[in-house]
Amino acid sequence: MKIDEIMKEISRFRQWSLRQCEPDFFQFGTDEDFSQPWGLPVNQCGTAAELIETLEIWKDVDFENTEMLEMEDQFLQVLHSKNQ
Repeated sequence: MKIDEIMKEISRFRQWSLRQCEPDFFQFGTDEDFSQPWGLPVNQCGTAAELIETLEIWKDVDFENTEMLEMEDQFLQVLHSKNQ
């Protein structure tokens, strides 16, 4: 089975990708993150609700980083639509 059959990219912002692996399991990271043999940091994987919480925390940290805020807002919008 190919990785693209397991993880479907559902949103992209520059080098960042949000992927859905199961009906309620998601991952986000950079292209480099997804190519690492050890995988993604644990807080970048989980249910839509868990990733919404993570991204909201990131927004508080990234308040002056426009690019990161745009990525977080885009992924939050997608995850909120999946979390209903």
